Amino acid sequence: MLGLKYYIGLGGIWMLFSQTTLAAESCQGRFINPITDVCWSCLFPISIGNVAVAGKRPDPPNPSLPVCLCQVGSLPRVGITLGFWEPARLADVTQSPYCFVNMGGLQLNIGSTRQ
Repeated sequence: MLGLKYYIGLGGIWMLFSQTTLAAESCQGRFINPITDVCWSCLFPISIGNVAVAGKRPDPPNPSLPVCLCQVGSLPRVGITLGFWEPARLADVTQSPYCFVNMGGLQLNIGSTRQ
């Protein structure tokens, strides 16, 4: 009959190898589809100055005039004040280190690591 230490050691080895295999297999993903994966309705409301052009969502206060004048160096620059919500960032969340889910499941190999 095998002892308890044998089963504990066997279980520890099994857990070590199953975690390594699980980490390698869990790096799966796909590239972002800009047509279907971006919330384009979240861009609204769109405003020019303080006039709402599209959308019914709440909008922070905007400048009252649609035309602005900015000083860039010694030359003035004329512009139009536009307001919209810009999808500027993307959060990539994973449980596997160095796994980039939004880049098609790219696994970054950094070589050896130290504790």
